[in-house]
Amino acid sequence: MPAPVRPFNPMSPPKKEGVRGTGKTLSELMGLDKKKEGGSAKPGLYANIAAKRERIEKGSGEKMRQPGQKGAPTAKAFKESAKTAKK
Repeated sequence: MPAPVRPFNPMSPPKKEGVRGTGKTLSELMGLDKKKEGGSAKPGLYANIAAKRERIEKGSGEKMRQPGQKGAPTAKAFKESAKTAKK
């Protein structure tokens, strides 16, 4: 007898089975989780700030968030990113 099917619950956490039962996520299978030479898989805080400054210079209409605003980087975020920053 097959296992009973439970109704979908949008509040339950996603299963960690991976892509088609491989136990790996899609990004792991594609090699996106591996660190690139000399850097991390994703751009860091300083790279994001530099990219936003470039967009603002080009006239995107965006504004930098002020310290303390919702979504602005915290002092803790700057301390953490300084540990991994390129020297």
